[in-house]
Amino acid sequence: MDIISSLPLSTILNSGFALNSGRIARIIQARKLEDASHMWLVDRLFDKFLRKGGKRAAIARLYRQVSQPGAGEPRDLSPAEVVARFMQLRAFANSEYRSAFQLTLRYDPLEQAPWSYLLQIGNYRIYQSPPLDYRLDDQFAEVCTIKVFQSLDDALMEVHEQLTPERYIQSQVESMADAPAVRQKLLAVLDDPAYGRANLVRITDSDDSTCFLAHFRHDVLALANRCATHDEFRGSRLKTALLETDYVDLRALCRKSYMTKEDALLKYLSRPHWMQLVDYIGDAVYRPEVRQLLSGFAVGETTACELFNLAQPDYGDSDGRQARMTQ
Repeated sequence: MDIISSLPLSTILNSGFALNSGRIARIIQARKLEDASHMWLVDRLFDKFLRKGGKRAAIARLYRQVSQPGAGEPRDLSPAEVVARFMQLRAFANSEYRSAFQLTLRYDPLEQAPWSYLLQIGNYRIYQSPPLDYRLDDQFAEVCTIKVFQSLDDALMEVHEQLTPERYIQSQVESMADAPAVRQKLLAVLDDPAYGRANLVRITDSDDSTCFLAHFRHDVLALANRCATHDEFRGSRLKTALLETDYVDLRALCRKSYMTKEDALLKYLSRPHWMQLVDYIGDAVYRPEVRQLLSGFAVGETTACELFNLAQPDYGDSDGRQARMTQ
């Protein structure tokens, strides 16, 4: 049987044992620990006398890590639970190997036909589900939600070198002022406490409608007043931040929304994935269970639920469409 590369999995297990694809499939699908760690006679003897029980211990550790609460009790796992275990395994892998863990959906959006899903690590097939009843729409919605977050996570990993605080602050400064001289000045005084909130006196209009004036105790900055069409750090958004944010200097002001739901780049990157989720499941995106799942997917300092502009799940809310927050 093909052996999965031990490098990513050795990181997961903190051991020298490489697990084959059949063992990973068993761990993901097991109803209880005994199912996950079952070995044939020769393997048991080899593990007991040569490995001193190390492989079984590693399997047990991995099973407990990827199992949901209560999953050790004998019961059938739903498709969403099996996929969630696989994604938990993916989360344990080093970032450079995470994209090798893939979930593929097979379904016909135009037909009421069975659907299925495939779990793979690189080129190794871990688990192919049987055809599933299309009427299991709640399970389909949850599996699709996990698939979309996997795609978003992959997209963020591809650009992670651009998602640094320094690059973010640079982009904020470029939005704050149109004049190159003002941008250079902002960069020069980023760490100067004289431009902290405590020293901001007032904000006034300028004779030039493209600018507004931020009056500090010892200086005045002419900042961009144009409309923030794509959540740029200018205009009313910048005015509000200057007046209502507690910041010791301009660097702190610029970094305040880094990797939060207000991060314009994160919003931009997440938009296609939101549209993909809507394409998959339509109005089911507003269901509490879908929003609950999205709220558990961390993205920097925020969650996929917030990035998709969805309200936190409220199981008393029967009107799904009210789950979409206003901008």
